[in-house]
Amino acid sequence: MSDTDTRRIEAVRDRIEHTLENISLNEDLPLTVAMSAGRFAAMRMFQLQGRAETLAFIDQCITTAELCEDIVRQLDEDA
Repeated sequence: MSDTDTRRIEAVRDRIEHTLENISLNEDLPLTVAMSAGRFAAMRMFQLQGRAETLAFIDQCITTAELCEDIVRQLDEDA
């Protein structure tokens, strides 16, 4: 993958995350936004990559979120 492709992919990802965050804040429905985005992602990824790769991706996202929470918790305890 070229540097241009990488930058383009990162820009699209960042725009989508920013848009979802704004909708979540403006509508005050964070769970609804998360579930809608998750539903779209899961269904589309399943169509494009199949069940195993979709579940592995979602599992990795959850693992990353858990690690981030652990790091924040540890930083709070150290402060």
